[in-house]
Amino acid sequence: EERIANCEPEDEDDIVSAPLQVCAWNIWFETKSTGASNIEPFYNPRFGGGRSSFSARRSIYDVRGFLWQLDASGEVISQQELGTLVPRNEEDDRDFSSYAFAVNNNSIAVGQSWTYHPQRGAIRMPAIFVDGEAVPVTEDEKYFWGSAKDINDNNQAAGYLVENLSGTLRNTAFIYDVDLDELTMVPGFFTGSSTIIHSINNNGMAVGTGEIEATLSNVRQRVGFAYDSTDEAAEFINLNDAISCDSPYDIVEANSINDNGVILATALKQQEYQDESGETQTREVAVTIKLDPVDGELNNCRQEENQIEREGASTGLFSLLTLGSLGLLITAIRRRAFLKTKKS
Repeated sequence: EERIANCEPEDEDDIVSAPLQVCAWNIWFETKSTGASNIEPFYNPRFGGGRSSFSARRSIYDVRGFLWQLDASGEVISQQELGTLVPRNEEDDRDFSSYAFAVNNNSIAVGQSWTYHPQRGAIRMPAIFVDGEAVPVTEDEKYFWGSAKDINDNNQAAGYLVENLSGTLRNTAFIYDVDLDELTMVPGFFTGSSTIIHSINNNGMAVGTGEIEATLSNVRQRVGFAYDSTDEAAEFINLNDAISCDSPYDIVEANSINDNGVILATALKQQEYQDESGETQTREVAVTIKLDPVDGELNNCRQEENQIEREGASTGLFSLLTLGSLGLLITAIRRRAFLKTKKS
């Protein structure tokens, strides 16, 4: 209310250059665009932090995750507001929110919540919502950020946690057993590979996106992956090794997997177009593809020459139950303009 009031001129005779709504929107947009500088590796609370690659996505409102129960006809029969991991500090005048991203058939939701780090202040961490209460997956202080992205009907939640690895913030994938209160960190393609799990099915098969380049650069090549969490010797599978070598697609992110092993993924492909001069040009666009499992074996045609394999990785073939055999069946569902993704 104080912020909105500042949008009004003190003197009614003052010239107003923009409507009240535009001023309020600018306040919201500036708040939403603020970076989470306090989680940067070299953060000093006295002087603040530099520009952050993680967006804090603040709001001018408190936001709450919500859980709705519907009947067979789609009518709402119950609703429940989901809490935050901890109460807001009295001196904190910013929003203090929670977010729900997925729910299983046991009415357990997962997502994110603001909480407080002892040295770094307000941070967003993974939250498991049980009976409306937010439960953390970890309180280890080495993690500064994170999110739970999905949960299956076996009460296994999956997502990522952010930690400082060699002076750089990296995402580390996790699987959290709600019933056992057990957190398992999931290895990536190599040590230090920034990895996110987006989806996990009831068979324990997880998919997401991970880095396959072990470089000092903050911008590394990413691919969509599959990982069988039920196999102790499982290795990360680059989904580009599970499709035909002559495929026009470069799979960069696996977004969802169902219990039949069908995967929805984001891929890049080359597209020709006519420029203003009528010349034929080529550009890279993002498309959504569906991967259907068929019999077959993994190929090596897209393997990077300098790829560094993660320590302790299995050298055996991936289980043929699902993604050891995606073969040629790729269906393009829709196309969208390619946007450079931000860390969240």
